[in-house]
Amino acid sequence: MVTGVGTEPERPGAPGSRRSIFRSAVAYSGTNLIGQAATAVSGFVLRRILPPELMGVWNLVMVVRGYLQAITLGAVAGALRELPILRGQGEAQEEVRSRSVSLWYSLAEAAVVALGLWAYGAWRGPVFGLRTFALVVTGLLVVFGKIQEAYITFFQGAALYIALSRVLLVSSLVYAIALPVGALLGGVRGVLAAAIVAELGRGLWSAFVGGRVGLATRVMFDGAVWRRLVSFGMGFRIADYPQIFFLSLDLLWVSRGLGLKALGLYAFAKSIYSQSTDITTRIGTVLFTRTLMQHGGGVGRDKIARDMLRFMQFQLFVSIPLVCWAVAASAPLLIRHITPLYADSVPVLLVLLLGAFFISQNNIIYTLWIVDKRLVSYGVSNVVGVVATGGAIAALWFGTGRATLWGVAAGTVAGYAGYFVYMVFSAGRELWGVKGAWKALGQAAFAAAWTAGVLRTFAGGGGPPPGWVHELVQAAVSAGLGLIALAPLIAIGVWLTGTGTDLWRLLARLARTLVRGGPAPRVEP
Repeated sequence: MVTGVGTEPERPGAPGSRRSIFRSAVAYSGTNLIGQAATAVSGFVLRRILPPELMGVWNLVMVVRGYLQAITLGAVAGALRELPILRGQGEAQEEVRSRSVSLWYSLAEAAVVALGLWAYGAWRGPVFGLRTFALVVTGLLVVFGKIQEAYITFFQGAALYIALSRVLLVSSLVYAIALPVGALLGGVRGVLAAAIVAELGRGLWSAFVGGRVGLATRVMFDGAVWRRLVSFGMGFRIADYPQIFFLSLDLLWVSRGLGLKALGLYAFAKSIYSQSTDITTRIGTVLFTRTLMQHGGGVGRDKIARDMLRFMQFQLFVSIPLVCWAVAASAPLLIRHITPLYADSVPVLLVLLLGAFFISQNNIIYTLWIVDKRLVSYGVSNVVGVVATGGAIAALWFGTGRATLWGVAAGTVAGYAGYFVYMVFSAGRELWGVKGAWKALGQAAFAAAWTAGVLRTFAGGGGPPPGWVHELVQAAVSAGLGLIALAPLIAIGVWLTGTGTDLWRLLARLARTLVRGGPAPRVEP
């Protein structure tokens, strides 16, 4: 186990304390539920308007944008590490300089990438129409998206999770409203045009709120600050880039092997999965930031290791099972009745949900690699993820002789699981020792298997019974039974992590607020 100095107990509510982490996580992920619900409703409405073939165009734009967004020397990525450490050290002026340089440089860099994309499109031939419009939109989304990407890092670096939650909530609502309106007015071209307006709007909104909460920036460029940010950020982006393939390899496989209609179906299931895991990954973001602040403040690594283990256990036994249960209890009913053309995505979704147990954003045990700038270790882990996922998908694809969406989803989850095993016996072993790594792996397998059994038994993956009322009653009964079946697993997680007192305290405060009719309590110190 990794040990260190400065392991004195921290006072309750101090940055990095268990209570502070718990409250910040609740605040950051809790408000996200509204935004994710709005996004889910928007997705259903959008797919009610557009068939899978046209949705495949929008999904392809988003996949290409994801790859282009990652082409950077990494100034913002450098700020992701730099800002929390500077905050822990009390270097306020250096924070301003780091924010300013990373923001303006990243915007200039994104503009160059967009110009390169458009030049490539012109070189391929002057083909006008939907393809050209999609190409232009993709480039603009890359540029406008950098504004909010930078400010999300700034909010996280200052641990301003309440303000960030509000920013992301408004941003989600803007996108949720704009895309269906665009589809109604102009079909898939309307969706693309609405995306430009929404992306620019949420970037400007992020900058406005950031300025009001003290995240000052200046129009400036400082070569020394830039070199400091890029010296880490460039290596981090290179190491991180394989993760883009890792997390979207299944989408690429479907688009190349099964076509745009299949991509529209699979991407719908993947989008619901991504929205659901965003709830738990935001909890991980809180601990990631707190860990960097603890490092800047001299907290010992043995305490950091214990905090990270408790966090992973809470995710495995409480957060992820509850999210899987909620999505599996509601999504099949909504998909089959609101978007019947996408009913074949239901079995895919129920498989993909299990991948949440194994992705790095939900366990963040690589954090100390980032602290120590061990980018080779981080990069190798991402390459392992790509190989594991690609190998698992190929094995099911060619081994069974059947090209199905379900097989791609199952291979994806198997690849994620292989990646998780590697992470536990590399980064996890450094944190908790060999015995602790085996224990963590066993707990993850136990929690994932228990949740899989509950989903298989109670989730609505079969054909719908006749009528809304019949299926609604059946879904409610299955959801109740599924929650009862999950209760022992959740109880184990609360006992392992010692969060029972925090949960009861939070529920009591909420209950008192509801009874008295006062304003909602702040859950962030």
